[in-house]
Amino acid sequence: MYAGPLATIKLVIQTKSAQSIPPSFTAACLVNCSLWISYGMDIRDFLIWSPNVLGLFFSTAQLGLICVYGLEKSTAVKGSFSSKEDVLGKESV
Repeated sequence: MYAGPLATIKLVIQTKSAQSIPPSFTAACLVNCSLWISYGMDIRDFLIWSPNVLGLFFSTAQLGLICVYGLEKSTAVKGSFSSKEDVLGKESV
């Protein structure tokens, strides 16, 4: 669940835009994991804090991609479609 948005890492690097990563979900995961890690450490429960360490790592990586590439739209990537005609062909439109 936490690493889901990282599935688009190839797209983010190709387009040089982190628009495919949802920033609100990423921030919520970061806060959620931080709180669960704190709670798990407080009660000394490995099964609570250990999976959330991974979630914190993935959330931090996603925020890093957002900081590096930004959320603005980028120019078209080679091989991408720029209009409806490119997708369907001129005869279909």
